[in-house]
Amino acid sequence: MAIDVRMIGDLRRLAGAGSVELEGVGWIIGAAVDEVLRRFPRLGESFFDEKGGLRYSGMVVRNGRSVTWPRDRDVAVQDGDEPVLMRFMAGG
Repeated sequence: MAIDVRMIGDLRRLAGAGSVELEGVGWIIGAAVDEVLRRFPRLGESFFDEKGGLRYSGMVVRNGRSVTWPRDRDVAVQDGDEPVLMRFMAGG
């Protein structure tokens, strides 16, 4: 099994890629995010604060629904799931 973790908006630019494929079975959402950050360290600096919490605008989404971070770190990623790292933008 492989999962495809997508990065949207400025996170795509920071990573230099729109997605990353993670091979293997038994992924949980926290480990998948950790692996993406290991591969693209610049994302971690802008996505998480010094204590490991999401910055104000950071969002982890799975199948179109927001993941509560860090509470849902141990949620299993199933075949066909679509994890996404993104930041919401506000404007007026």
